[in-house]
Formats: sequence, C-alpha cells, structure tokens
Amino acid sequence: MLLVIPGPKSAATAAVQRKTVEQRPDAPRFRWPLKKIVSFRRDGDTGVRPIGLIIAGNPDSGVYTSADGVVKKVGQMRGYGKYVMVRHERKYMTVYSNLGEVHVRNGDMLDAGDMIGRVSSANILHFQIDCGGKPQNPLLFLPKKG
Repeated sequence: MLLVIPGPKSAATAAVQRKTVEQRPDAPRFRWPLKKIVSFRRDGDTGVRPIGLIIAGNPDSGVYTSADGVVKKVGQMRGYGKYVMVRHERKYMTVYSNLGEVHVRNGDMLDAGDMIGRVSSANILHFQIDCGGKPQNPLLFLPKKG
C-alpha cells in the first residue's frame, strides 16, 4: 500500500493556474475586500477542501465588494456569522462572512470598492469566489500581495 500525502504545489503549477485564469476574459477584475491586510491564508482544516480565504485585518476594518455586482443574499449562519453574497457578471459570486456589521440589503447594486460592512470582533473575514456555483481559489483571481 502506498500513502501519498499531497504537498504544496510547485511554483510552476501555480504559474500555469494563474496564467489560465488571466487568459479567461470572462472573469471580473476582483480586488481584495480589505484595504489593509494583516495576513491571509487558505481556509480548510486538515483533510477539508479549502473553499476560500481567511483574511485578517485591523479592528473595525471595513469590508468592500471585490467587483461590481448585486447583493444576492444577506444572512447569518452558524460557523460563518453574518454574511453577504454578491452576484457578479458571468456566473461569478463572492461571499463575505464573519461580518460584525452589514451595511447592504438584498438587491443593492454595488460598484467595486463599495463598503458592505465591517469585520467581526475577531478581525477576520472569510472570503470566497465562486464560478457557476463551484468554489475557486481566490488567489488566482486577486492581485498579488507582496
């Protein structure tokens, strides 16, 4: 029996994936949802497939929509707290959860960079980009953070 433990992807694999996303003209130009980012990491615990990012910000940081879109849903869910789902063109959707405050309502039309709320007291935001209902790796769509 052979046990295979997946390791980190090589730089070449990441470059090929990034190039693939950049060649998709249908993808909106996404931006980071916090203006000042303390740290970020892929979500997902050991053995759980990651579906987004955990982004740490400063206390009371504003959360901003990542691209133009329409608020599809505002709600609250155990484990995710208050959340906002924004529908973008061409089957893309972003999800912002673990919000302390929400400043938008269902049906609101948003421009990229409009404030949708504030981070919770934990100062972290869960951020997700979906396409056609399938979670994507947000790092392939967001501008590179140095």
